[in-house]
Amino acid sequence: MIKRIAVILYTYLFLDDFVLLYPVYALLFSDTGLSVGQISSLFVIWSGASLVFEVPSGAWADAVSRRHPEAWIVSYERGTGLDAALAAGFTAVGPLRVWNR
Repeated sequence: MIKRIAVILYTYLFLDDFVLLYPVYALLFSDTGLSVGQISSLFVIWSGASLVFEVPSGAWADAVSRRHPEAWIVSYERGTGLDAALAAGFTAVGPLRVWNR
């Protein structure tokens, strides 16, 4: 039973990042008249930009959250997410759910 649940969980985690929109983007780009080389270049630029911007922003977020644990969080929590945030010690500051702990 546990092995089956683990297989389902790992399959879900794998498919979570398995985005089927990229072939659709390629079709949309080709409909606008871009060549295969140009579409490939766009995907390379897209991948490079995400690497260049996401890795440093993740490192910055880790550093800031450790130095400033009182940092504010902005989110749109409701239902169980709202209950969990309140239980974790956050307080709602406004209608847009700006959290401060």
